[in-house]
Amino acid sequence: MTAAELVQYTSDVVFVAIFVAIVRRAIRSRRRANVDAAMLFGALAAVIVVSLASRAAGLSSPATTGFVLIALLALPFLTLRLIDDIVPLPRRVLQTVLAIWTLLTVTGVGLAVSAVVLPREVVVAVAIPVILYFAGTEIYGGIIVFQAYRRAVGVLRPRLLAIGFGTLFLGTAILVTIAALVPPLAAYGGVATNLFGLASAISYYVGFSTPPFVRRAWQEPLLRVFMAEAVRLGGGGDRAGLVAGLTRAVVRVISADVASIGLWDEETGRIRYISSNGQTADVEPSKSSAGPAFVGQQVIFRFEGDSAGPLPSLLTDAGLHAALAAPITWSGTRYGVLGSYWVRTPFFIEDRIALIEILAGQIALVLRNNDLLSEVRTLNTELELRVGELDAANEELSSFAYAVSHDLRAPLRAIDGFSEILVQDKTEALGEDGREHLTRVRRAAQHMGDLIDALLELSRTSRAELRREPVDLSALAREIAGQHARQSPARAVSLRVEDGLQVEADERLLRSVLGNLIGNAWKFTRPVTAPTVEVGAVQHNGSRAFYVRDNGVGFDATYKQKLFTPFQRLHSVREFEGTGIGLATVRRVIRRHGGETWAESVPGKGATFYFTLP
Repeated sequence: MTAAELVQYTSDVVFVAIFVAIVRRAIRSRRRANVDAAMLFGALAAVIVVSLASRAAGLSSPATTGFVLIALLALPFLTLRLIDDIVPLPRRVLQTVLAIWTLLTVTGVGLAVSAVVLPREVVVAVAIPVILYFAGTEIYGGIIVFQAYRRAVGVLRPRLLAIGFGTLFLGTAILVTIAALVPPLAAYGGVATNLFGLASAISYYVGFSTPPFVRRAWQEPLLRVFMAEAVRLGGGGDRAGLVAGLTRAVVRVISADVASIGLWDEETGRIRYISSNGQTADVEPSKSSAGPAFVGQQVIFRFEGDSAGPLPSLLTDAGLHAALAAPITWSGTRYGVLGSYWVRTPFFIEDRIALIEILAGQIALVLRNNDLLSEVRTLNTELELRVGELDAANEELSSFAYAVSHDLRAPLRAIDGFSEILVQDKTEALGEDGREHLTRVRRAAQHMGDLIDALLELSRTSRAELRREPVDLSALAREIAGQHARQSPARAVSLRVEDGLQVEADERLLRSVLGNLIGNAWKFTRPVTAPTVEVGAVQHNGSRAFYVRDNGVGFDATYKQKLFTPFQRLHSVREFEGTGIGLATVRRVIRRHGGETWAESVPGKGATFYFTLP
């Protein structure tokens, strides 16, 4: 087998494979376009099969010659008829080509049947105009397809490009057969014809029987562009504008004349359609072409003349005669339906069916995100209101704190001062009981002053601005412990502080935390013979937890939840002084840093207080 024969047989096999694929498509959907494609490639396949069979059997008869001649002469008309299904052609062009086919067929078949043998010169003289007509018709069809390719958008473009090349290559293959009629160029003409025939077969195969991986390669960039546009549109708050923009993007991707997105309204029981041409309509699902897709939750394709019955007047009145629709659903939530429409029934509907399902899913995701963004905006608005209320409350709290600091202190100072004057100046008149009562009054006033100071400190802790910076926790703990040691020099407290405790926190607030915790440890170890206070860190749930541990009196762990509540004490004031505010301040500071606090203890065996600083 020569190289030329291998090329010819390969192109023959490809053309037959295209015919088989298109016949299967025509059986599934008996639309005119599918039937026209089956007729064109059926004629090519018939010529190939009959020619191969005649060559293999070594037989040739007027009947087979006439059949092959009719099929070959039909190719220009069948090609333009199929192109007319994709791109509308002037009616007079098809009529002219049909008339020429009829004339050539009658003449050619008459010669074949009568077995008239014409001189070679006559055959060449007749063949050349026929070949030129044949090639010119095919090239004209290819040019028309290329012009449509330049105007087309979306998934239709690569198919038109392949079909345009296939038609041009077929016309060129026929044109170069003229060289085969010239003896010096016969060998070259045959090779060139076979090569262009193979190129035409491959181009037609890509255009009419596209492999799935090629189809996915065509769709991927379109989907990326669509998602980029959807993300851009989804950033705004106007849902109607978002839907209108998405419909225009669908038209560009799916190569439709019009697209619409219908949003389901539960209250009215209607679908509100927003179309790419700017029109809107509220329609019951049963009265719209896309409605059944929403009701049945499946892709539907309807065209004028199909077995499903007449199309809704809403569609045909707009001059549209084919509809493809898919439900827009996300996680069981039915948002609506996506529809695409054409003036003429589209040829390559398989591409659109695969695409519209993906687009509907992406639109559902965009609508879901839009709903979430709307909820976030609503929550942000509510949050701004709450922040305003909180600011007002903080202002009231500041006013209250000011009143507490100034207005309540004056009466307390008066009570304490006049009680002291009475004790000093009226000692004999008061007697022992009177002096004791006034001393208690003074202690109560002073305790109340301490409580006011503690409340003010707690208030300032909650409202103070948080300023994070590197803090040496070890050095800070030693400094605070040293202050307590200087205040009670008679006590020998053993202090152990782990080195290298570095954190990011507000140093002023952290000083308050350690001051309260170490102060409590110093206080509750007073009854112990060999008091010990320890500051360190342990691992807790994958992060560091800092602790202050003592070997003091401890507390009953049953009541540990009360420890961090203001004014809740586990020991009486007679046993250990205090206001009951310190640990509440500790918890509030740590929470402001995003950490947590807790405590562990056994009565008589000391206590450990933990806190984290994320």
